[in-house]
Formats: sequence, C-alpha cells, structure tokens
Amino acid sequence: MAAAPSVSSAASRVTRPSCANTPQTCTLLGAANRSGIWAGVAMDAYPPDPTKATVAAHFNSITIENAMKWDSIQSPRGTFNFGPADDEVDWANRNRIRVRAHTLLFHRTAQRPWARAVIESAPDPQAKARQLIGDLIRNVVGHFRGRVATWDVINEP
Repeated sequence: MAAAPSVSSAASRVTRPSCANTPQTCTLLGAANRSGIWAGVAMDAYPPDPTKATVAAHFNSITIENAMKWDSIQSPRGTFNFGPADDEVDWANRNRIRVRAHTLLFHRTAQRPWARAVIESAPDPQAKARQLIGDLIRNVVGHFRGRVATWDVINEP
C-alpha cells in the first residue's frame, strides 16, 4: 500500500501514475494518493475498531463531525474537555490521516441554555458573546495547533 501524504501540508502530496495499469490493486485510497487528492469521510468520536480499520484502509482524510463542536468541548462552567477530540485526532495522526476539524462555531451553540444564560446576563451581551467566541477559538485552535490540517470555522451561521 502506498504511503499516505503527510498530514502537515498539502504541498507534500505526491502525484503518482493512475490505476489504469493495476486495476485489481487500485483502491480509493491508492487512487487518491497517486492522484495527490484527499479522499475523506466524516467520523464521530469513538467509532468501533472495525470502522476505524475500514477508514484507515480507504481514506487519507477525516472530518471529526461532532467532538470538536463548541458544546462538545466546553462545559457550561467554562472548562474544556478535549478528550474525545484528542482521541480521534491522535488516532488519525498515528495513521497518517489528514484531519479537518468541524466546527468552531455552529448555529445552535449559542442557543444552548448555558451559553444563552451567560450571554444574556452580561451587562453587554454582544461583548460577552465576542469574548466567549474569542476564548473558544484561542483555546481550541491553540490546543490542536500542528495536529489538524484544516478547520471549518463557521457552519450554518
């Protein structure tokens, strides 16, 4: 099996010949690696081992679906729990699979009772919302610096 491209840089992708001469051994992952493209799939935290083995065998990129969303990472008390997201990012990095983080801001997060209560009770709700968003982005992006290739920043604004 061909080595997967480096997770650190798209510039490191290598273009190889097509699968035309070896169709019996050509897989989606092999074709993606030979073509220098990403073949990806969305994954949630803690998929069973057979699912992970299938992902590692067929894809060179994953999008972590929910474990990196604001309400999954930050508790109402303001503490951060990176555990599930760390597990998935570490697994992907060990398997040389590129990680796309999904998502820093999601439309429903500010509707969560804890976020709404904190924002609405502040003397300046807009300033409080900006502060919470800034804290989130600095903490999460800083925590995953160098381990995540790309970010979905805002989903469904």
